[in-house]
Amino acid sequence: RELIENAEESVIHLLEADEQSLMARAVSGHRSNEDGFRRIQMRLGAGVAGQVMNEGITINIGNVETDPRFLQSETLPNFRSLLVAPVRSGRQQMGTISVQSRTVNAFSARDVELLNSLGIQAALAIDNTDLFETTQKRLKEVNALYILSQRLAASLNPDELFKDVVVLLQEIF
Repeated sequence: RELIENAEESVIHLLEADEQSLMARAVSGHRSNEDGFRRIQMRLGAGVAGQVMNEGITINIGNVETDPRFLQSETLPNFRSLLVAPVRSGRQQMGTISVQSRTVNAFSARDVELLNSLGIQAALAIDNTDLFETTQKRLKEVNALYILSQRLAASLNPDELFKDVVVLLQEIF
């Protein structure tokens, strides 16, 4: 939000496990309750975010009140301009990153390029986090197998070994 001059609010929506909706996962500058905002789900394929997800393009809407791509609801949003870019890793769509402003036509072509870059960086960070978590899990598993093999080699009593295995598995997993 601080990198794009006229951005007053920003949101990163990520694709849920069911791949049918987008859920706000990072919110900045939103005036309402951010925890409540994070629980809002957007149906995939609907509105601007749906178009960004389907086509993998960035959309810059100068005025949400007059642009037909913006889904109108019963209550008007507190912003007028909306810029939405995909968060994707390679060909895999992960979600969207968006900024909003109360100013009409707030975002420039430079802002579009910057938000695209931020979407790519967000995807890399998410990929790296997933890779780190997977590596940590596998390291725990390998460590457990190593400890078990040491105890197997050291113990001749099967009852004692079973107890050790149960305790070790509880500690690790």
